[in-house]
Amino acid sequence: MNKTTAIISSLIFLLSFPFAGRGEEDPVPVQLSLVPGVQLFESTRSVSGIRLGLVGMNRDLSGLDAGIIAWTKWDKQGVSLALVDVVEGSCAGAGLAAANVDLGGFSGFGCAVLNLTCGPTDGVQVGTLNIASDSISGFQAGLVNYAGTLRGLQVGLINAAGELCGVQVGFLNVASNAVVPVLPVINAAF
Repeated sequence: MNKTTAIISSLIFLLSFPFAGRGEEDPVPVQLSLVPGVQLFESTRSVSGIRLGLVGMNRDLSGLDAGIIAWTKWDKQGVSLALVDVVEGSCAGAGLAAANVDLGGFSGFGCAVLNLTCGPTDGVQVGTLNIASDSISGFQAGLVNYAGTLRGLQVGLINAAGELCGVQVGFLNVASNAVVPVLPVINAAF
């Protein structure tokens, strides 16, 4: 084994273990993973930097997240590029995925076939199906848009809001608090 191979092997070996003396609260700068349990650092650790992997799972993430499935147990801040992006806490930043699932609040820009946010949403959802089950202050554009409470604009084939303070533009617009709850083309309530 030559000297270069020995140095590279030693670095890979050293990076495969958590840094000595670090507590759970100390974020790691880089996380590489195949699946949870087969990654550089335990999934209980937070990442402040870059996470790359097939299926990545960590406590918190601040930075760039790229992979097939990106799963954050608590909060995420930054940019996510994934097939499926799941955040159990709150998320701030941009999510570009086939499916963005934010179980807490979301603030930023989400672009996906499915954007699903269960907590308060501030920003933009662009996709085939956009669901802000709690509320959204901002803009939804897609084939089907739904918001528990909408403060802003929906543009799509079908738009629905439990409570509307804004405008809906589409083939079918439903807003339970509007003067006329179901209208084609445009609906508004303030």
